[in-house]
Amino acid sequence: MLGTPCQVGLIVRLTSLPKYLMRVKIKVTEAFMAQKKASLACAECGSRNYSIGVSSNPKPTRLEVNKFCKHCKKYTLHKETR
Repeated sequence: MLGTPCQVGLIVRLTSLPKYLMRVKIKVTEAFMAQKKASLACAECGSRNYSIGVSSNPKPTRLEVNKFCKHCKKYTLHKETR
């Protein structure tokens, strides 16, 4: 879990803080690390061009955004996929 350099660097920086601030920072980072990754796929060609972070709580609707598709070479609707 602590394999990536940014997470290791985050822990090093947290240890230099006073203890009352460390508790607050750890709670914030745990909430941030609970996000899952999802992709935005083009509705026309189906290529997954973008990735986003989504909360781990399920939601009834999926995100739909107009984005530029480099394969279609135009702005198209992109839908969230997992």
